[in-house]
Amino acid sequence: MIPIKNNLVKLHKKISTPALLIDEKKRQTNLDVMQRHAEKYSVNLRPHCKTHKSPEFAKQQIALGAKGITVAKLSEAEEMAANGIDDIFIANQIAQSKKLISLKKLHEQINLIVGLDNEQHINILHDEFCKSQKPLQVRIEIDCGYGRCGITPENEYLTNLAKKISQTKWLKLEGLFTHAGHAYASKSKKEITQIAQQEAGQILKAKNILRQNGIEVATISVGSTPTAKDVIKIPGITEARPGNYIFYDGIQQALGVCGFDQCSLFVLSTITSQPAPDRIVCDAGNKALNLDRGAHSQITLDGFGTLVNLDGQIISVSEEHGIIRLDKPIDVPIGSPLLIIPNHACVVANLYDKYHVIDTDANVQRLPISCRGMSQ
Repeated sequence: MIPIKNNLVKLHKKISTPALLIDEKKRQTNLDVMQRHAEKYSVNLRPHCKTHKSPEFAKQQIALGAKGITVAKLSEAEEMAANGIDDIFIANQIAQSKKLISLKKLHEQINLIVGLDNEQHINILHDEFCKSQKPLQVRIEIDCGYGRCGITPENEYLTNLAKKISQTKWLKLEGLFTHAGHAYASKSKKEITQIAQQEAGQILKAKNILRQNGIEVATISVGSTPTAKDVIKIPGITEARPGNYIFYDGIQQALGVCGFDQCSLFVLSTITSQPAPDRIVCDAGNKALNLDRGAHSQITLDGFGTLVNLDGQIISVSEEHGIIRLDKPIDVPIGSPLLIIPNHACVVANLYDKYHVIDTDANVQRLPISCRGMSQ
């Protein structure tokens, strides 16, 4: 937690709370470790930027060697492109016709890839893209067991869709992609490894089925921070799209993916009240910490964040208040700082307008979260 924990009082005097803090050294280490791991196995890294929502951080990931970036929404892609990033995969289906003019404009400006999993997506795209001077690159989403979007490899619809894309002159089938979101329901590191094997097995099976039908795809893309280290090692995988690894958080720690010492994102709060000897209140409520205690996972975290500089648990949150039960009754100075590791970094980052980036000398740099709130 150095330098943040050791300089907490000093930082608290500079920064109005609740605020989002980043330990810059830990953040850089997280990026470097994942990048080097991908390079070791000759896999392209295309980080998912829905976690940090920062063009500046995306540029740093590319400078370290990332192939390009991944986003969840068109609005994120537009903001990233406006900041000079020119290789973007929207790992999602675009189904609203209103978005198509903007999507085509972006397609004409950068190297853009879009996900789909249904022939109806082709019909939706047709009117705007059928006369494009360059084909729109698309990837078919494969369901590797998560049960969200995507086609299972065994479904004959996969081959039919791939053939339809290949026969459509204004489209280019660039690859396949999948997301092992069900890794968040794992109960052990061993189970995460098994899901990584399933993730790779299903998408590679889909690739081989298409090959048997005369269709080749260049990119085999997987994406999930819990499975990333394992799935990257599997031969045949060409690209990985982890996102949360830049920060890590309480859920990743509970899954065994990281230790708390690897977490680089913190919420700085202020203790505002002590109504009882074993209970204090801080100014970070659900608008600062979110309500996530495990989301779609089997893990239910004990509190709404992990306290760093005090022994206790955030037992409940209202909009502007966090209620903390202390492990033992002690007098806590009202107005003193409280440092919290969020349960889910991705959703917490989306609650703030800026990061406070802390270097090894405890200097503070304020960095806008430019894609915050871009959910369209």
